[in-house]
Amino acid sequence: VFSSSSIRRWAISVACVIFALLGVGLGTQTNRRAKSSGLILSLGVIVLYWVIYVALEGTARSGQIPVALALWTPNILFLSFGLYRLKKIWN
Repeated sequence: VFSSSSIRRWAISVACVIFALLGVGLGTQTNRRAKSSGLILSLGVIVLYWVIYVALEGTARSGQIPVALALWTPNILFLSFGLYRLKKIWN
């Protein structure tokens, strides 16, 4: 049985790999309007991840959903989006 702190450590560690995967998928799209659009997009993705993570962590702390589900849901969402972007590149 894992404690909530070890679940949190694993979820954050895996999030780094997911962000790398997502960065490849988003970094290959071309946008010639603004040079800073990649920076803005990456900051938006990180803030969105953080908002979802903190909201679900608060829900888990209140006991409404299991801790593992709350902490891994943002990873699953962003992994699926990253895989979608990679699939879009390859097709």
